[in-house]
Amino acid sequence: MTLEVFPVIHINEVSQVLAQAEHCYESGADGIYLIDHNSRSDPTFLVQTYNEVDDHYPGRFIGLNFLQLTSGYSAFSFIYNALQKGRIQRQPDSIWEDDARPRRYELMNLREDHPELALIRYLGGVAFKYTSTYTDHPGLATTEAKRLAPVVDVVTTSGKGTGHPPSPEKIKVMKNAIGSKKLAVASGISADNIASYSGLFDQLLVSTSIEVVPYSGIFEPDKLKQLIELAKTI
Repeated sequence: MTLEVFPVIHINEVSQVLAQAEHCYESGADGIYLIDHNSRSDPTFLVQTYNEVDDHYPGRFIGLNFLQLTSGYSAFSFIYNALQKGRIQRQPDSIWEDDARPRRYELMNLREDHPELALIRYLGGVAFKYTSTYTDHPGLATTEAKRLAPVVDVVTTSGKGTGHPPSPEKIKVMKNAIGSKKLAVASGISADNIASYSGLFDQLLVSTSIEVVPYSGIFEPDKLKQLIELAKTI
């Protein structure tokens, strides 16, 4: 199993995102995700920033996390409308939502009706931090993973909060439960603990452990390179 690494860039301004994206791609990251903690009610700036990054790095993997939208269905609908109106130049490579449960069956129907949306990788949170069904209990997490795996492309989980890793046992049983479907971890993995998860999951979404200051959107180049190198060798 080859572990893919996707640094998550917290957006402050476009120039900052472009600089950090360059660091990520040059360091061997498999792609990046963009997230906007500042524009709480409006995802427009996230999409505008995405367009800028895509212009500068055509063909590179770029995913989006819509904090402003409450379900995968809402996020995919937003992207569909933006594509129809020419507000986004190409569909993003991935959409990540923290909770895979809301309106999940509507999302399945939407993607079936519009094949271009099925090409967008969907990361849906399962037993995920800050949701009502977060758990680090292996048995409960396994039940959630089995239930929601059919509606996502990548089952995505986390520890109890930002910067907190999930237990290796939770990750192991979730991966076993979903079989060939990919599993992503989106909190708490660092150069110090990544070896404890060797072979247990498929994708790493990371920011806090490689940032100069949490939520700064600025990566420490040496930490970024070190983590990517370790991920590719465990």
